[in-house]
Amino acid sequence: MATTKITMTVPAPMLKAADRIAAAEYRTRAEVFREALREYIARKGRRAPSGMAEESARFTTREEFDRAAAAVPLDDEPYTEEERRRVREAQAAVARGEYVTLDQFVAEHGNVARRRRKPRK
Repeated sequence: MATTKITMTVPAPMLKAADRIAAAEYRTRAEVFREALREYIARKGRRAPSGMAEESARFTTREEFDRAAAAVPLDDEPYTEEERRRVREAQAAVARGEYVTLDQFVAEHGNVARRRRKPRK
């Protein structure tokens, strides 16, 4: 897809918020703004952004979506006996102290979160 470079002015608090999001998600500032624009265009009814369900595109605010999502039952399928058995086994293992904390996992395997990209020159 062809791209075009643009220059835009945003309020300082908005830029700081975008930069915090970018840092937290290991993304570039441009990626954050592109996603925001895709979602804005989708909300205006032109098309849903990639990865977003068509159903959620009908909401005009995040608050509307959050309210609708909160009303959806988490899971309406009953647990199988196999699932119940595995949960009991896991609970027993935790009770015996057979688990690994996140800190222990990271110490052994390193931080597996997406690595920060090197800046382009």
